[in-house]
Amino acid sequence: MKRFLYIIFTLLLVSCEKEIGKLTDFEMPRLVVNALITAQDDSQQIRVRVTGLYHAEKVDGADVTLMLNGKEIYSHTTSSEDSLVISTKDFKVGDEVKVDVWKDAMHATASAKVLPPLQIVGMDTLTVMAKRFTTSRDLEPHTQLQVKLRLADGIEPKETYYYRVSVYKNVYTLFSWSLDGEGFVDAVSYRTENDHNSFSYASDAALSESEGVNQENMSVSFDWLEGVKNTYHVFRSNYFENGEYTLRLDFPAPFSGSQNGWSQDINVKVYAISRTEYNYLMALSAYKNLDHGTIYDTEPGITTNVVGGAGIFCVESVDSISFHDDHKIIKVGDNYYHRNDE
Repeated sequence: MKRFLYIIFTLLLVSCEKEIGKLTDFEMPRLVVNALITAQDDSQQIRVRVTGLYHAEKVDGADVTLMLNGKEIYSHTTSSEDSLVISTKDFKVGDEVKVDVWKDAMHATASAKVLPPLQIVGMDTLTVMAKRFTTSRDLEPHTQLQVKLRLADGIEPKETYYYRVSVYKNVYTLFSWSLDGEGFVDAVSYRTENDHNSFSYASDAALSESEGVNQENMSVSFDWLEGVKNTYHVFRSNYFENGEYTLRLDFPAPFSGSQNGWSQDINVKVYAISRTEYNYLMALSAYKNLDHGTIYDTEPGITTNVVGGAGIFCVESVDSISFHDDHKIIKVGDNYYHRNDE
């Protein structure tokens, strides 16, 4: 019989549970604590489960306590709710955050420090030719965002730091328009699509490091397995020069509906994360690759910082920047003509 280590993805917008690793028949149930929370936010989630025969199960009657610099700031007893919602508005850089969970004889605890955020100091755009899919043969125009990053003040550039990129995008493609009696556009309507992390990082040295593209910067003690697709878009500070780095993210035009013009609103968030979270997310990426048939010489290991239980508990800091990318959409008030005639 197998017993499984349970990895829960929901805090990364993937609502499923992953069963990873073979364990012994005789181990007792353990508490599972999963929380990748962001500092200085109104609503963050902590999920508490207990290991079961086939999957992690909800647990009633578990006592959860959250401490900030040794002072209790939250206490709750779980019921059938899916997760616990907390405020992290008072979390500041350098603070120590600790969670304690008790259920009968089971006890799980974890702690994390609030890290200095990476500073986004600017952004440029460039049109580049790239493949829409890795299997594509043809190159297509992409909008490349060049996000300029700088290490926080007081950070030692010689140390290695860890980060995660998350991109939210709203894409608008022209659906219809109408003209007034003088031939001016008086109304337009658009189709709107929202997506998360739909971009290419092939142009970026740091994000593509795990796929073996930039071997010269790989250290001997490299933290992840070579050939792993960087599913969660994490990177290290090894590519920074004088504390600065330009992140390159490529965005294609909409797959359909863009012939009459389109636009997109892009929000880029860069999270400062711990090495524990970095290793954890890369291990999840490795197992997702295994699901798609990738074969490794060494089985990836799962990092946990939960003492007495399983899961992950980390506190992230974030900086963000937004960009509006307009590609000749027919606009209200314009004199109508085919936009490609410009």
